[in-house]
Amino acid sequence: MYLNYRLTTPGDLEACYPFIRDRFHYDERLRKDVIVLWKTLIEDGCCVSQVIEDRDQPADKRHVGFGISLFATDRFMEELKTTLPPFTHLRVLEKWKRGIRPFLKKADVHPAQTGRGLNVVALHYGWDFQRYDLESFIKIRQFCTQAFLTLVAGYRVKEFAEEVYEVEEREIITNLGCDTYRDYKEFLGTKYLPPAMEKGHPFLMGVTAEAARKKPGTAAAAIALLGSPRFNFSAPEQEILKRALLGETDEEIAATLGISLITVKKRWQGIYDKVEAVDDELLAEASQVSNESGKMKQRRRYLLKNLRDHPEELWPAVSPKTAG
Repeated sequence: MYLNYRLTTPGDLEACYPFIRDRFHYDERLRKDVIVLWKTLIEDGCCVSQVIEDRDQPADKRHVGFGISLFATDRFMEELKTTLPPFTHLRVLEKWKRGIRPFLKKADVHPAQTGRGLNVVALHYGWDFQRYDLESFIKIRQFCTQAFLTLVAGYRVKEFAEEVYEVEEREIITNLGCDTYRDYKEFLGTKYLPPAMEKGHPFLMGVTAEAARKKPGTAAAAIALLGSPRFNFSAPEQEILKRALLGETDEEIAATLGISLITVKKRWQGIYDKVEAVDDELLAEASQVSNESGKMKQRRRYLLKNLRDHPEELWPAVSPKTAG
């Protein structure tokens, strides 16, 4: 088993649906609505979403894990923490079908990102339970969590929330730095929950950036303590960098983005020029390599290492239209 993660595309959604742990809440009609909702979130840039692949499998069987988390409005986050019934994914779908957006509009993501930050709410995640033994399943689960943490670190997050259903899940997310927001006991014996639940009892977990900063050593604290971008890469430059961080070659980047290889090379040069204008020592060691090919590889390696340590450099860029 050789695991890799990448950004989710609309073409992945049908294959990923069987993995989500709460699919039993949806009939066939709602299944279609869920996939349309996912597609909307991805195409509008209102979420972070990752696909986990087993690269040892044939191309049509590589999907083994999936996660999607939306950028919630302040109003929805407050309702989630106070009054909404359990099963967050159903509440999101209900509102969206009624024409109420519990997630940000595309135009609102950047202002929120450059202000106090974004509310991130885990919507769905899951793994392939059928093909793997317990040891492999645990690896896939851990890889999916790490992929989410890597992607969400590329944003300024002011609050995170996730609903969990098992004691083990509650312990895992507590160790990541989250607190218990709600146990939904007021809904026991109602249409939402049975009078008693030995297994599958929902808990809403979460953490604010302020609370996370007081929990050194946790994943939540690491994300909350990120600095501000130094290099101000443009959106097209960020696309190149994000793809490179996922392991794509220049040829693959060009094919993915639908641009020429020459355009990719020009964007790389623009990236290096910005870095050297701000911090001329960051890539200085690479300039000591004698041949040009080796120098380019070293510069890229040093830059990508820096970006892994400073994901805030890939926070959504200001477009020329927004900046004006």
